[in-house]
Amino acid sequence: MTPRPVTDPPAPGTAGWRRMITASKVASMLQDADGEYLGLGYQSAFELWHEMAGRWEPDAIESRVLDRGHWMEPSGRAFWQYENPGWRISRKEVAYTDPELPFPNLVTLDSRASRGRSRRIVEIKAPRKDQGVHDKWRAQVMFQMGVTGIHQADLVLMPQYGEERIEHIEWDPDLYTAIVDDAAAFWDLLEAGAPPDAGASEHAAQILAALHPTPEPDTAVELPVDVMDEWTTALDRSAAAEKALATVENKVRGQMGDAARASFDGRVVASRTAGRFAKTRLPKTDEAKAAVAACTVTKEALDTAALKRDHPDLYAAATAAPTYVFKRGDWK
Repeated sequence: MTPRPVTDPPAPGTAGWRRMITASKVASMLQDADGEYLGLGYQSAFELWHEMAGRWEPDAIESRVLDRGHWMEPSGRAFWQYENPGWRISRKEVAYTDPELPFPNLVTLDSRASRGRSRRIVEIKAPRKDQGVHDKWRAQVMFQMGVTGIHQADLVLMPQYGEERIEHIEWDPDLYTAIVDDAAAFWDLLEAGAPPDAGASEHAAQILAALHPTPEPDTAVELPVDVMDEWTTALDRSAAAEKALATVENKVRGQMGDAARASFDGRVVASRTAGRFAKTRLPKTDEAKAAVAACTVTKEALDTAALKRDHPDLYAAATAAPTYVFKRGDWK
């Protein structure tokens, strides 16, 4: 291995960067023993392949998300140095490449720390809350350690909600070898022009539509039996899963009674939100018609605030029952 510093690395999103295997991309390339992609990265393997091949341009990430990560880097460096007196730490990113790897590569370290001959990678993450070291971060740092030859690394967590802390990442040569092997296999797919299967890619429909923008009129594709069997089986399983979920969520509603929320171990599972008013739910009575007429303003728009204030009983009659909101995403 011959790591080499890169003084002028291509910026993320540029053509030069797109064709390189970088530390932030390798998590999407990792496979299990059966050759199935693990889905650990920020993108699916299918999406990453099309981006690196120049066939698809993902939507830009909200600038504030990226900006916040950059804003936290000086704080993360200062915190790390406070916790590691006697060490020096770079104030800028440091980039490396290893020309002996079988694919073009680039790793960009948030910081490189030094004390005498000792070197250490310092990578800074700013999640909304600390949920531990994600596998994609571990893969990213392991690839950085392998390419640079710096086998000491710290991950500095600077959560928006919670306390900052430092997690030491142990060097694992076997994991690095596996990452390199999977990255090389992914690079071979790029060179061959053969994308991975779409799988459950979030943006597969968008990518495939962009690749085939103009449907030929009056044409149809006859689906093979195996694909149709997969689709109908998935539909059946989805219906069964929805029924099972509805069953247990009704049990939760029954457990809640008059409570505003249901929780487990201090975390909200479901909550009740106020019902929404709808004019169509008003009773068909002369009193209701008179109240609507009295509370109607210009352009015949009903002033619902006035109706609620002056006729709370009618407003209540036209307001739906509170709805249940399940926090499914927080429990997956």
